[in-house]
Amino acid sequence: MAEHTITDNGNGTCTLHISFEDEGVKNELDQFLAGTILVEGTTAQAIDYANIFEADLRRCNAKLFPVPEMPTMEGETI
Repeated sequence: MAEHTITDNGNGTCTLHISFEDEGVKNELDQFLAGTILVEGTTAQAIDYANIFEADLRRCNAKLFPVPEMPTMEGETI
């Protein structure tokens, strides 16, 4: 699970930062994958948006997240 950090900017916005360092996911520059976005609204609204933003980061960087291989059973067809 990615690490989420939310900072209330005190002006009706929050900064949402998501890091995949705990998962060991690195980009082409050998840096841990992370993203930051400004969210209009309260901390609660930023928390609600965090899962959507994390999913977007995963989808846009899908090549960095290996897909688990499905086990095959000899003699069985799917």
